[in-house]
Amino acid sequence: MNKKIGILGLVLSFVVVVLLAVVSSYVFVQDYKSYAEANKARLSTAASLLEQHVMANFDAARQLLELTADEIEKYGIEQVAEGRPAWEKFREQMQERPAIRSIWIAGSDGRMRVYSDRFPAPDLNVSDREYYFIHRQQGISDLYVGDLLPGRFTGVRYFPISFPAFDEEGNLIGVVAAAFEPSFFESYINELDICQTCSIGLLVNRDNLVAGSLGAGEPFEARDLTVGANDLTVVSHASSDTLGFWWDSQRIAMLVAMAVVMLVSALALMTGLFNFRRAQSVDRLSDENRALNLSNDHFERAQNAARLTHWRWKVGSDKVIWSPGVIITFGFDTDNFVKEHGQFISNFGEMITRIHVEDQDQLRAMLSRVSTTKQPESKLFRVVAPGGEVRFVMVEAEPNIRNGKANEVTELFGIVQDVTEKHEAQLALSKAKDMADTANTAKTMFLATVSHDIRTPLNIISNMNDMILNATDDPGIRSYAEAIDRAGENLLSLVNDVISVSQLESGEFKLHTVPLLIKPFLEDLVESFRPLASQKGIALICSVDETVPQSIQADPKVIRQIVFNLVGNALKFTKYGSVTVTAQPYVEPNGNGERLLRIVVRDTGKGIPATELQAIFERFMQVDAHTPDAYGSGLGLYICRSLVDLHGGTITCRSSVGIGSVFTVLIPLVEAENSTLEQPATKARAMPEQRVLIADDVEENREILKMILSNHGHRVKTVQNGAEAVDSVRQQGFDIVLLDIRMPVMDGMKALAAIRNDLHKQMPIVAITANALEEQQTVYQEAGFDAIIPKPFRAAGVLNTIASLIDSHQPVMETGSDPVMAIDAPPSAFDKDLFGQALDVLGREKFRESMELVEHDLNQLEADLVTHGVTEDVKSHAHKLAGSAANFGFSGLSKTCLEIELSGRNDAELLDELVEQRKLFKTVLAHQA
Repeated sequence: MNKKIGILGLVLSFVVVVLLAVVSSYVFVQDYKSYAEANKARLSTAASLLEQHVMANFDAARQLLELTADEIEKYGIEQVAEGRPAWEKFREQMQERPAIRSIWIAGSDGRMRVYSDRFPAPDLNVSDREYYFIHRQQGISDLYVGDLLPGRFTGVRYFPISFPAFDEEGNLIGVVAAAFEPSFFESYINELDICQTCSIGLLVNRDNLVAGSLGAGEPFEARDLTVGANDLTVVSHASSDTLGFWWDSQRIAMLVAMAVVMLVSALALMTGLFNFRRAQSVDRLSDENRALNLSNDHFERAQNAARLTHWRWKVGSDKVIWSPGVIITFGFDTDNFVKEHGQFISNFGEMITRIHVEDQDQLRAMLSRVSTTKQPESKLFRVVAPGGEVRFVMVEAEPNIRNGKANEVTELFGIVQDVTEKHEAQLALSKAKDMADTANTAKTMFLATVSHDIRTPLNIISNMNDMILNATDDPGIRSYAEAIDRAGENLLSLVNDVISVSQLESGEFKLHTVPLLIKPFLEDLVESFRPLASQKGIALICSVDETVPQSIQADPKVIRQIVFNLVGNALKFTKYGSVTVTAQPYVEPNGNGERLLRIVVRDTGKGIPATELQAIFERFMQVDAHTPDAYGSGLGLYICRSLVDLHGGTITCRSSVGIGSVFTVLIPLVEAENSTLEQPATKARAMPEQRVLIADDVEENREILKMILSNHGHRVKTVQNGAEAVDSVRQQGFDIVLLDIRMPVMDGMKALAAIRNDLHKQMPIVAITANALEEQQTVYQEAGFDAIIPKPFRAAGVLNTIASLIDSHQPVMETGSDPVMAIDAPPSAFDKDLFGQALDVLGREKFRESMELVEHDLNQLEADLVTHGVTEDVKSHAHKLAGSAANFGFSGLSKTCLEIELSGRNDAELLDELVEQRKLFKTVLAHQA
């Protein structure tokens, strides 16, 4: 017996040794593979780090060079590259970029204009350098990376990077270049964690090594880095003798470990193998039992935590088998069940009685359907706990089909889960949603009430103020009245902004796209800012590209509000220079080919700091809110972004402090077949005498409307409420009725219904309302009002609304005959409407005095230009005259004065054009006299 045990021990020891040899070999192989893979991973990681390091430094350099080239293209090389400030600027920028040894700018002739290492720049021509040749001869307009070159002053090798600047005709006007320090990348490579025989190198154009080193043979990895017109490459080589290095480092440890493992294993096997084999079966069985018990315990805990139990019912029997979770799920006592093999058993009838009496028939019906249709079902039921508490449970049942005769359903299996908390949460959520909807409706009504209550007195203030302006020429009184007018406009704008934000955030703002003549629409909209621009001496330019379709599908209100806000902001923060609005078709370079309309508003204002650029489209955000310019609600750009999003587009901003800002709007460009155009109401239209009835409970509103209409020849009667309006219509004949919406006794809506339905009168009826919400105005239109006059109203708007409602068979004639209208002059030279508006506002006597001052300034400018040419005094004189001329409609004269101020042409050409504009000025004054 002992011999057999000894033989068995020897045999087992031999087997163990063989196994250990195999395992050890496998371990050694895996260790070698891990060693080799680790070296490659270190090498790949090092290459990635070098790639990131190179790209970060090249991106920083590219940003500097490209920004400098843009400034050269925008302002000219003379302004960007001349003087010590330019040199100091480049010195500072070079200090921020340690990879750059030096920076320089060369002009179109190759002469160095700025050199960061010396001031002034040395008299050096770099046109013989490869990078200069590439930009000038080949027209490369992107960043270019050159091969290693020796420095002309130091002799130290470097590799250049350069970026060109071109003029509008595509001619090279300068090159911005920088010298990259190879040692900067060399030192970084030396610090990388790679194996002793591995290598990493940085190449230009895949063949010129500028930093690092290259190994022999094929590279392990080559990474191409696109930085501009040509590429950089990070190349890494792995050692070919990895096995030798691994063995040298692990040989002794491996031999010792092998010997120890074999010795210990042999002794352990010889002494413990027999006992181990005998106990192995017992241990395995014990482990499996523990695992099974643990699994059952976890399963039961999971079901209890989820308040869930599963059940099984043999169809037709009276026995239902439950999992232990039924006690917790239903809250029942164990005495209600029979426990058998860890399961709880109840009869079918008792299970039904646990369900709420009103739900029992539904449960029976569901189980019957599952048995019949062989399809699983689930349904919510109420369960009555022993204490009388009603809880909600989800019952799920599915059939267990036996593949015998006719696929008979022999058993149903399912789960029951207590979902009381979830059900109550859903009820609470539904209730909260109803409350939120109610609150949102209350908010909308509150905004409508606030809007109405603000607009009503604002209407009186605005119109009474207009009457003051029209009734006096006293400068002091007019300045006070103009201040009131501006404050009223700001208040109205604030109210409109708050309402717009409310509509946008509640989803009530709807897009209404119509065919729109975009070119005249934008030109008229921008032109409405002309008086403000002229007053500030700012050039206002609008340019719509000829390739833009004549008519597009868009919402004119949305487009108007977007452009209005952007141009208004541009003028607000621009003290001198220009504001330019352009529009052209656009297709995203990497997009899906969708055509877009790009509207760009560019100004030369103070700019926006980069730290605040990302937040300007947020609510209540104002740049430098503590400055005097920062008036307004801070909602304009937020509304712009929301409206652009609503139109399916995007809005972005680029800005430089001290240079200006550029806002770019991109919206889908959809060409329309039919066109409509909303023209702004400017001058009141003349019309035949009308009999007008006005109903408004505010005396001031009645008096203002009566004065506006009476002054234009209409017969007006006023009443205080809708009931009096109905009586007046019943007793007298009226051509047009104006009804305020909110009035005591009878409001405007009821008065409209009475006039239309009871009196059967079909004359035009106009709603006067301070309710600015679009959906409210839609309600008025659907009720039968022919037009709506929103408060605060203007005289021109009231008169034009009434004129549009007069029967088309009645002729609408302009009152009087204006001889200035007969002047044959292009709109670009003379704006007759602005001329007439100035005459109406100032009155004939003050207008004549103003024209004499303009004429005196014009004659003086012409004399100075003849005598002295374009001097600083002449430029200042021209700037002043440009604003005055624009305000009185002499747009051609204003443009000529601006060109004199900018010295855009020679003196003789400017003088000839000024003489022509003076002739037109004299002609207009002669006709007006």
